[in-house]
Amino acid sequence: MGVMNLFSRGDVILVNLSNDTSNPKSEMISPAVVVSSDTLNANLDTLIVCPVIDANGISESRIGATLVPEDVIGLGKNCLVLSFQIRSIIKNRIIRRVGSLPDAYLKQVQEGVSAALELQ
Repeated sequence: MGVMNLFSRGDVILVNLSNDTSNPKSEMISPAVVVSSDTLNANLDTLIVCPVIDANGISESRIGATLVPEDVIGLGKNCLVLSFQIRSIIKNRIIRRVGSLPDAYLKQVQEGVSAALELQ
C-alpha cells in the first residue's frame, strides 16, 4: 500500500494545516505528532495528530501542552505538543516525517488528550 503504511503513533511529521490546500501561498506548514493508533494509520487515508508549536519561553508542561526539549525531536527549539487541538488530516497533507516522540513524552500527550476529552 505504499505511503499509507509509513506512519506510526508517536511520529513527528511536517504537515500543511492550511484550510486552503489549493493555494500554495496559504500553506501553513507545522510539525505535528501522530496520536492515532497504528491500526488506524495503516488502514485509513487519515491520521489523527496534535500540532506542535514553539514553546516561546515556557519551561514546563501544562495541562494540554507537553513541553518537549529541543534535542528530543530535532526541531531545533523547545516545543509544545498541544493535545487539546486534536486534528484529523488526510495523508496527502504530510510533507515528511522528521522524527519520533519518545514514549515518556507520548504518554504525557496521551494523558493530555484523555483529559481534554474527559476520557479518564
